[in-house]
Formats: sequence, structure tokens, C-alpha cells
Amino acid sequence: MNHKVAKLIKYLKHLPFTATSWALTSSNDDILVGGQAVIEGVMMRSPKGYSVAVRRQDGTVRVMKDVLATLSEKWRIFKMPIIRGVGVLAQALVLGIRALRFSAEEALAEDSEKRETKPKTDPSKVSSWLIAGNLVLALGVNIALFVALPLFVTRLLQTWTGFESSLVFNGIDGLMRVAVFVVFLSSVSLMKDMKRVFEYHGAEHKTVYNFESREDLRVENSRKFLSLHPR
Repeated sequence: MNHKVAKLIKYLKHLPFTATSWALTSSNDDILVGGQAVIEGVMMRSPKGYSVAVRRQDGTVRVMKDVLATLSEKWRIFKMPIIRGVGVLAQALVLGIRALRFSAEEALAEDSEKRETKPKTDPSKVSSWLIAGNLVLALGVNIALFVALPLFVTRLLQTWTGFESSLVFNGIDGLMRVAVFVVFLSSVSLMKDMKRVFEYHGAEHKTVYNFESREDLRVENSRKFLSLHPR
């Protein structure tokens, strides 16, 4: 526990310096790169393209990459305020599902090869339904845990204590949400599979950090950066 606290303090000290440095040294010519962890891999995205790399059980790495055109480049309506943000979020969601489907297909392909039998259904269709179902389930769990539960507990406390201040109500509700989030994240991190996903997510941060530092993009260089990216 002491090691975790010390690591957290180190991150908090590191964040303002790196964030300020990045903001002052970045320019309009910089290429913003982001990404996400997928099943046994990562997805990296730039404004004009994306790439997904997935490690298979035999140690080989499968890569999928393609160009990426923004919705605003296709339809003018997505250049308007508010609608532009909705379009960006929608495209990010679709791209995330595409990356997850690719990684899921690779996992299913490995399973079918081990059984030496052909799957009865198309792996891409199975993974699409699986991912869609997981997203719906995750959305429901998020609403229940981070919205409904804190609000319910805060209402109970208001009933028991009788306070009427909206400021106190919102403060308690906010603290409850943070507490639920911390407990949830700590519990999930104990799961072996999720810990693996967190590791890939940290590797993605290190790689982006390495890229934006303008040092050679190599594994040795990426390892020395923190998984906490200033952005």
C-alpha cells in the first residue's frame, strides 16, 4: 500500500510539470495521437489514420491499419458547433468497436485453430454482437453505479438528516460518485484479464509520450516514460 501511495504522489507531482511543458512546447504542426487498449493489443489513432496491433497466443502480432476521414470532411453539417462534437464522439465509438472486433476475431481464430474445426458462425458477426451486448451492459452498469447509486444514497442521507442545502446535496453526491469510482476501479484491477488490459493501456500512453517527445520511437525509449500521460 505504501508503494502505491508513493507512486501516486510521484504521478501527481509529475503531472503539472509535464502538462505545462507539453502545452508550451506544442505547436499547430504537432500530430495529436491517441488510442485505446483492446484484447491483447492497442489501437493508435492520428487525425488521418489509425492502426490496431494484436498479439496472438503464438507470439506473432497482427496489424490492421487504414486511413481515417472525419465526418466533417464528408458532411458539412458536422462542422457546426455541438453537432461537430457529437460527430467526433460517434466516430470514436465506431472506431473503438471496429478495433475491439478485430482483436476479438483474432482470439476466436486462435480458438478455432486449436480445435481444428471451423466455427459454425462467422467470427466477425459473433464478435460484433458480443461487443454490442457488452457496450449496452456496460452502459447500464455505469448508469446504475455512478449515477443511480450515489443519488439514491444521497437521498437517503437527506431523509435521515433533514438537510435542505443543494450545495451540501451536490457535494455529498459528488463524493459518493468518486468513492464508487475508486472502489470499482480498485476491484476491477484485481481481475487478471482487466489487469492485462490496463497494462496495454499504460503501454499505449508510454508510446504516445515517446512519440511526442520527438525521440526515436523504440521500445527502449518508450519504457522510460510514465504511463500517466500529461494530456
